[in-house]
Amino acid sequence: MNRGQMLTAMKEDVDRLTQPFRHIEKTDTGANYIGHHLGLFDQFRLELTESTKNKEDNGPRKPAGSKPPMADKHLELMIFITKSIRDMALLTVGRTARYLEESLRDILTACLRSDERTVELCYKSVSEIRRRLEELLTWEIPPRKLNGQCPICTNKNTLLVYMDTYGPIYAICTHCHSRWDRDVLGILAGSLESENTEKNVD
Repeated sequence: MNRGQMLTAMKEDVDRLTQPFRHIEKTDTGANYIGHHLGLFDQFRLELTESTKNKEDNGPRKPAGSKPPMADKHLELMIFITKSIRDMALLTVGRTARYLEESLRDILTACLRSDERTVELCYKSVSEIRRRLEELLTWEIPPRKLNGQCPICTNKNTLLVYMDTYGPIYAICTHCHSRWDRDVLGILAGSLESENTEKNVD
């Protein structure tokens, strides 16, 4: 991906993380169902802070509530997100903002003036934050492993393709973290097809 494509993909990821969005799914009858959802950060916060409630108590005072213990996977992801955004903010802006959303928008703005290497580092980091959040919040269909080698780092069996109800969304290499979004997935498919053709010829 070139610099412009990385910036476009990063803006899409930042929007999904920080802003409400619509999600379209096919029902059993084939009709489209449109759901309206909070940004992924707010969904994650709700999952972290939701308390149990005593629905039988209708008095004027709220019943005592207890928060469920934070699971290790939630704590690990929260630390990863905080550290990743802090590192990107210090690299591009020189400071961190009060809120994650504000920091991400500052980072995206700063990347418009940054060199390609910095853009690539931030793009990969934001992409990984979104991927891990969507996986934890069960937004994604489990990824499917692709047979063949990554055309960037040449490692084998490291390619995963992520799907939604309409087909492939993007593919990533778990080794070098290269990513192919929907509009360039055909390039990856062509590379894998050429590789298989060469094997058959041999």
